[in-house]
Amino acid sequence: MEIGCGKGEFSRILATKVKSVESIDLSPVMIQKAIEHSKLFPNIIYQTGNIMELPLEDNSYDYIVSIAVFHHLELEEILPKLRRALKPNGVIAILDLYEQSTMIEYLLNLFAIPLNKFHLITKKGKKIKTEEEIEAWIEHLKHDKYMDTNQLRKVYTKLLPASKFKIHLLWRYSMIWHK
Repeated sequence: MEIGCGKGEFSRILATKVKSVESIDLSPVMIQKAIEHSKLFPNIIYQTGNIMELPLEDNSYDYIVSIAVFHHLELEEILPKLRRALKPNGVIAILDLYEQSTMIEYLLNLFAIPLNKFHLITKKGKKIKTEEEIEAWIEHLKHDKYMDTNQLRKVYTKLLPASKFKIHLLWRYSMIWHK
């Protein structure tokens, strides 16, 4: 399952590697775009909805992934729900954004600024193009809530013991947990 699939880019990558992908996004505009771009992928099921409100069956997913979505969610609420939904030996993988709070993070991200500019300049064909997409992103940005790495580590350690937490460039972190 992919939480916050947007236009379905990562869902399509997953669909080439697994039997089926369930992809969820809050935005009907993004889900419609994902469906339009995924016509060659019959093994993806797209659903509009709020992951916090959708019922998830216990022990039903092998892999739960999310890219740049968890800073919109209450970790204390979503993580136990995902933990229950994950099958034994399943994996939760999160790539998200954090708020820098230490000198090391500030220095690390000092290097990220030119890299981020380069990435934005060279990112061809992935720009937001339609007015609908722009409006969806403006709405999306209203709900950003970043935690610092100490807060994130505490929450993940408490709710997903033995999770692997790592800081990356471009204000990103990853968290991987095996059930």
